[in-house]
Amino acid sequence: MKFLSGILENIQGIMSSWTSIATLVGILILYCVFIKVKKINFSSRLISHIALAVAMSVILSFIKLFQLPFGGSANLAAMLPIILISLIYGPIIGIFTGFVYSVLNFVIGPAYILHPIQVLFDYTLPFMAIGLSGFFKKNKFLAIGAGFLGMFIFNYIAGVIFWGSYAADYNMTPLIYSLVYNGSYNLLNCAICMGICSVIDVNRLTKHLVPPRAEKSMNI
Repeated sequence: MKFLSGILENIQGIMSSWTSIATLVGILILYCVFIKVKKINFSSRLISHIALAVAMSVILSFIKLFQLPFGGSANLAAMLPIILISLIYGPIIGIFTGFVYSVLNFVIGPAYILHPIQVLFDYTLPFMAIGLSGFFKKNKFLAIGAGFLGMFIFNYIAGVIFWGSYAADYNMTPLIYSLVYNGSYNLLNCAICMGICSVIDVNRLTKHLVPPRAEKSMNI
């Protein structure tokens, strides 16, 4: 009940910021148009795999090593399911999966809303950036590193612009404060994902999840 009430309170806070909602809807519309242009076939298999990846990421995000006061945490490889989807289906589907996860993460909360652009840089774009790992299918470690680098860049920009005022409390400049704050959990999460992924055969997983006929027909 406490968890449910927390989500309801978070939703009420989000609903009071219509500009943030409009921003998220706008991003979704633009991405849907892009997907339509790419003519990606959302088969029932693909939809179920995206849903499974998002669900697993949500569950893993609750297993935290530590939680920072203004968002961000080290967890049990919550981004790994999205990375695997990106490696299997490509960056476009990976970015879309990251967006779906970002919306759920935003709703579950807690959500810190300062400005619509801040919502994009703190919640939407970082998780979408994880999908960039799909560009590096031949090297899963490079893929993980690229995904987390993209995530860190957006977190870092948000930290400097929107949260930099807290830097003085720690005798730091906003640039250093954001580097330390966002670098701490992103670096640890990246290392955890690499460690777990080292025992996962991505090629074998791809063959198991995607039939050869479907793999050839994917235009991603």
